[in-house]
Amino acid sequence: MFGLRDWLKVAAGAALGAAVMSVPVYLYGKADGRQIERAASLTRSVESLRERNATDDRFATWTTLLSAALLAGCQTSAPALFCDGWRKLSPSADTRNFIIENDQPFAEGVASYNGFGAQRGCW
Repeated sequence: MFGLRDWLKVAAGAALGAAVMSVPVYLYGKADGRQIERAASLTRSVESLRERNATDDRFATWTTLLSAALLAGCQTSAPALFCDGWRKLSPSADTRNFIIENDQPFAEGVASYNGFGAQRGCW
């Protein structure tokens, strides 16, 4: 039958078989653990991006509201008139004569300006 030597051979074969089978099982488990960690890392990244986007959206909303409030505060209640800031150019007689004699284009510009204001009814 089986002697002591045979039982030792069977035990050694079983131990060797268990060792050989444990290596792939170990590697499979390690790869599965890496896959789980990758999935967890991606989940953390997605959550971080969602939080950042929510913060960016809140910032954009507040910036828009603040800008609108500031712009609304700049409005005037009175309508702007076309003649606001304009006044007729009326140099003295000596100045007028000097300009007409020495700078004809400027004299024509003053006359055009005054004519435009009169045409609009500013003076």
